[in-house]
Amino acid sequence: MKYFLSFALIFTSFIAFGQVHSESTVAWDLSSEKPGLKVYTRTPENGTIKELRILADFEGQIDTLLTILNDAENYTTWVYKCASGESFVPEEGYTTAYYAVTDFPFPMSDRELVAKSNQWVDEQGRIVQHTVCAADDMPRKEDMVRIEAYEAKWVIEQTAKNKIHVEYVSSVDPGGNIPDWIVNLAITSGPIKTFEKLMAQTKKRSLAANKNAYR
Repeated sequence: MKYFLSFALIFTSFIAFGQVHSESTVAWDLSSEKPGLKVYTRTPENGTIKELRILADFEGQIDTLLTILNDAENYTTWVYKCASGESFVPEEGYTTAYYAVTDFPFPMSDRELVAKSNQWVDEQGRIVQHTVCAADDMPRKEDMVRIEAYEAKWVIEQTAKNKIHVEYVSSVDPGGNIPDWIVNLAITSGPIKTFEKLMAQTKKRSLAANKNAYR
C-alpha cells in the first residue's frame, strides 16, 4: 500500500502538464485552497480518473511565466519529482515540444512523457496553451513506462502590471497497473507543490527582469 500511495503522489504531482478536458456538464468540486491558489477536481462522465482544475494568481509578467513553461530543461526546478526534461523541435503545426521523466519510487518504473503544445491569443487577449500527448514522437526506453494519454490547457491573463491570473485544466492516464482509486487519492497533492514552486519562480524571475530593465 505504501508504494501505491507514494506512486500516486508522485505521478499526480507531474500533472502540472496534464489535459484539456472536453466540455462537460459535471460540476467542479473545490478540493483545497491556499493564498492565491484554488484546486478543483471532478470525475468525468465517461471516466474514472479525476480531472484537475487550478485557478492561480501569480505575481510577475506573462513573458516570464511563458519562458518558464516552455523551458523543459528547467522543469526539474519546479515540477515535483521531475527527474529530467528536454525540448525538441515539434512537428509542423505545433509551437513547442518536450520530453520529461517523472521519478517513481522503487519498485515502480519511472514514467516518461512526450508532449507537444500549441499557443495562441484568444479573443479576450489571453494566452492559451494547449498541450497533448505525443507518445510516438520519440523512441521508447525499455526501463520506463510511456504515458499514452495526456492533455492540458493553460489560460493566462495579465490582470494588472505585476499580476497574472492562470486557469489550468488537466487529466492524464499514467498507464501500467495503477488502480484509478489510488491515483485519485492524491490527485491534488503534487500539483499544489508544483504550482507553489512555479509561482515563486515566476515572481523571482520577473523581479530580476524588472531590475535589469531599469539599469
